[in-house]
Amino acid sequence: LNLTLEPISLTTFTDKLDVLFSHCRFEYDFDHTQIFADKIFFEQVLINLCKNAIEAGASQVRLTSRRVKHGVQIDIIDDGHGFANPDNLFVPLFTTKPEGQGIGLTFCRNIIEQHQGSLQLTNNAEFNKGEAGVTASILLPEKPTL
Repeated sequence: LNLTLEPISLTTFTDKLDVLFSHCRFEYDFDHTQIFADKIFFEQVLINLCKNAIEAGASQVRLTSRRVKHGVQIDIIDDGHGFANPDNLFVPLFTTKPEGQGIGLTFCRNIIEQHQGSLQLTNNAEFNKGEAGVTASILLPEKPTL
């Protein structure tokens, strides 16, 4: 995988998400907007994670970002039905969707790891009892070394 890392503002992606998923309400709360990423691959990750949220019944998706030690954390928080079996999230070719292929989350994690970052998915109920949905947390280094 050949990444072209450049400084990008997270606001670059908001219009595309709003247009692609016009039937869903997006909310953006960026405390820190600049990331170093491959624009095309990172956009694919965001699109895939938002698409998963909407396919899980989300009516609202909130994207947040903030500086953390040595990097930036981006959270994609939805109000969908969450995961019934979080143990299989990153198992290649495992899917619960009738038309699914089971490669989306594995692809996303691989791309983020190529950026020297990490991707975690957690049911929101684990943080806040009774709250629906999932939080996908992407942690990217301030400036990856390639």
